[in-house]
Amino acid sequence: MSKSSFMSSRHYKYFTKKGFCVEEVSRKTKKFLKKAILEGYLPVIEDRGISREVYNRKVPEGINDVLAFKIKSRVMVLEGGSQALHLLGDIGRAEDDLISVRAEDEHFYIGNFCEGFGFYDVHFPKENVRPMTREEVDKLNRTYYTISGKVLGKNHYDYDGYWIG
Repeated sequence: MSKSSFMSSRHYKYFTKKGFCVEEVSRKTKKFLKKAILEGYLPVIEDRGISREVYNRKVPEGINDVLAFKIKSRVMVLEGGSQALHLLGDIGRAEDDLISVRAEDEHFYIGNFCEGFGFYDVHFPKENVRPMTREEVDKLNRTYYTISGKVLGKNHYDYDGYWIG
C-alpha cells in the first residue's frame, strides 16, 4: 500500500472525521488501520481523546488480536496461579511474581517477568495483576539488577512501580 493510496482511501477520511475512535469501526477496518499505523502511514491513534502509540506484538493462540497501546514501563505483581500467556503456551507461576508491563489492550497487560528466561510479549490478564505494595517496593529497592550473574546496578522504583532514573 503506498502512502498516497492510504491518504486518498475512504478509511482515512472516515477516521479523520470521527477522531480515530477505534471502538466504532468494523474488525476489517481496525485491521486496515493497524497495518497503516505499523507501516508508518499513521504514527499514532487517538483512543477516548488521548493520543497513544500502538504496540506491535505477537499474539498467543486463543487471544483476540485487538490493538494494544504502549504505556510507561511499570513493575506490577501477577497473582500466584494466574495465567501468563505466551506463544509457547501458559507460562504462569504458582506464587506471586513481579512483572514488567509496557503495553495494554482491553483485557491484558503485555510485558515480561522480572526474573526468568526473558520471555517477551507475555499477556497477563488485567484482573490478576495488581500494583506493588509499599513493602514490596521497599524490598525491591534493596536489591540489585543483574544479567547472567553480573551486577549492573541498584533498583530504584517509586511507590507506583515506575523506574526512577
